[in-house]
Amino acid sequence: MAKTGTAAQAAVSQPEPKNIQRTIEELRGITGTSVALHYGACAAESWGPGKMVTQAEYEAAVKRFGSAPIGGKQKC
Repeated sequence: MAKTGTAAQAAVSQPEPKNIQRTIEELRGITGTSVALHYGACAAESWGPGKMVTQAEYEAAVKRFGSAPIGGKQKC
């Protein structure tokens, strides 16, 4: 008789590690980042289309861009 739990099933149930590099376009889809935040973060980081980064790097860049002041000046 075949086992009910296979390695393939176990792999599907495991969340993917965040240290895998993916394109920024893939990460936008995975994280659900809005188009405006995605392109703003990419411009701020000088990332071009097809740039490969980890999900943690992408999320940090989006967070930095989203929390930056609009005029680029810090409050004193």
